[in-house]
Amino acid sequence: HFLRGQYALAVAAYSAQLARQPNNLNAYHNRGAAYHQLHQYDAALADYERVIAGDPARVKIYLDRAEVQADRKAYDLALAD
Repeated sequence: HFLRGQYALAVAAYSAQLARQPNNLNAYHNRGAAYHQLHQYDAALADYERVIAGDPARVKIYLDRAEVQADRKAYDLALAD
């Protein structure tokens, strides 16, 4: 769904996956990206924070979080990432 631009359907699919696999960090990362595309920044950040808590060495998550912060015009937080 995500690659076809169907972000709401992607959120639903990743949420269903997380109901079955609540510790799946890839699903949180991908759902966060879908939320970001839907401009649901708080939800995206919450998912990204979950990924960072579980795998702080995952470098791409910091770039993704910075992009959300920049879209929110929270440039100081974006630069911190």
